[in-house]
Amino acid sequence: MTLPLSSNTAHSAIRRFILGSFLATAVLAGSGAAFAASSAGGAADAQAARQDKDARREHRPRDPARLIKRLDKNGDGKLAVAELPEKAQKRLGKADTNKDGSLSAEELKAHAEQHTKARAAKQQARFARKDKNRDGFLTCR
Repeated sequence: MTLPLSSNTAHSAIRRFILGSFLATAVLAGSGAAFAASSAGGAADAQAARQDKDARREHRPRDPARLIKRLDKNGDGKLAVAELPEKAQKRLGKADTNKDGSLSAEELKAHAEQHTKARAAKQQARFARKDKNRDGFLTCR
């Protein structure tokens, strides 16, 4: 059923549509401005979080000095193995090469490089197992 444009019902429907569209636009614009204002205050924190996320995604080691600063509970400037979360104590406890009970930035960096090399070797071995004809490419069947 179509209404003639000259009827009061049609004008009322058009007015409701225009008013509703205007209100929806205003709400969206206001929420966008509020989001921009709230995110501007924590821009540095957001950038640091993005860098950490990118480092995890690319399997690059994080900055050891920042890790030490973040996890140093007693504030002595050293990262004791006991200050680490339980899961990390087992994994990063191996990085304490001089067995003094604390981790230095150099020890963490060396451990990360060793871990990266081991991971690359595993990936190369996995690729070599899948490269049946040894041409350096994986062939789809």
